[in-house]
Amino acid sequence: MAAELEKAELEAKLARCRALAKEFRSGSTAEMLRDMEEEICLEIRALAKRELPRSGFVA
Repeated sequence: MAAELEKAELEAKLARCRALAKEFRSGSTAEMLRDMEEEICLEIRALAKRELPRSGFVA
C-alpha cells in the first residue's frame, strides 16, 4: 500500500510539473521544470522496479 501511495504522489508531482511546463516554455524556469520532470520519471521507474514480483518468472 505504501508503494501505491508513493506512486500516486509522484504521478501528482509529475502532472503538476507538466502543467507548469506548459506555462513556462523557455528560460531558466523551463529548464528547471524539465530537470524536475526527468527526476520524477526516474523515481517512478525505480519504484516500478522495486514493485516487480520476485518469482523469477519473466513474461
